[in-house]
Amino acid sequence: MDRVRARTAAALLVIAFAAAAAGCFASRRTLLKVGSEVEGKKVTLDERIFSGGIRIVGLWKADRYFKALGVPVFQVVEHDPDRLPILLVHGYNDNAKAMRYLGGLLDPDKFEPVYANYPTGLAIDKLAEGLAASVSKLAGEKKLDRMGVVAFSMGGLVARKFLGAWAGAGKETKMPIYISMAAPYGGIEVGSKLKSWRLYEPESWNDIAFGSAFLDHLYDEALPPETAFHLIYAVTEGKAAVPGVDDGVVSVASATRPQAVDEADTVSEIRACHHATLLEKKEPIMKVIEFLLAYDKAWRKSGTAPPPAAP
Repeated sequence: MDRVRARTAAALLVIAFAAAAAGCFASRRTLLKVGSEVEGKKVTLDERIFSGGIRIVGLWKADRYFKALGVPVFQVVEHDPDRLPILLVHGYNDNAKAMRYLGGLLDPDKFEPVYANYPTGLAIDKLAEGLAASVSKLAGEKKLDRMGVVAFSMGGLVARKFLGAWAGAGKETKMPIYISMAAPYGGIEVGSKLKSWRLYEPESWNDIAFGSAFLDHLYDEALPPETAFHLIYAVTEGKAAVPGVDDGVVSVASATRPQAVDEADTVSEIRACHHATLLEKKEPIMKVIEFLLAYDKAWRKSGTAPPPAAP
């Protein structure tokens, strides 16, 4: 068993060195060029900024990524005031492509996906600030009066911090619905263990480890008063990876941290689903869409919906 553990640790170190080396090849000039390719236009998720190489830079060279690109958000369709923009916030060591399946299943007559693409190695406070700056810019340019937020895994921590800061800043754009999927509101025990062998430690891992200062202050700012919050967590049928029941990565105790449950309007469990497949399976995605459609129906019934856009 010790030999297996040693081999596993060695393999992980090789992967870490390879990833770090790959990240070093993307210079600030390259990142700026990648950013200029998508600036101010509708995009597809096949743009270079969504490539694996840029994702690796966002993990291992997060400061370089952030200084060059910030925390960009991207439209894939033109805004129509009769539709609700949905800000999709991906998880750790990933990028906007992870949210492609969900974004593609949104009703195009009612919703329009807006993809966040953040450097996952950065401190979450910085990520939330950068996200707020990008959303504020987009909201001003497109005159957005409202926006929904759907976030996965660590993206839920980014989104929750962002929403608290958004409310505190008194922004005009309303955030009427927030849905989180398998967010580690109480931290990740696995992340705490992995800190023992890593030669390089992304700032975000310090934030999501149990007992971090970030988690202690996550609820210092309340959600916007208009925000309906729907919390979704998963439970896998496999052997628990962390103490207690879990989804293979995040424990139920973490996903259902009391402060999160207290502010949630609904709490939903997805059974027999691993953390890594939540964004790939239809059941959890349809649960998200169910909440979005219920909000849209109520919004239209209230009579506040603007007239359809002119053809």
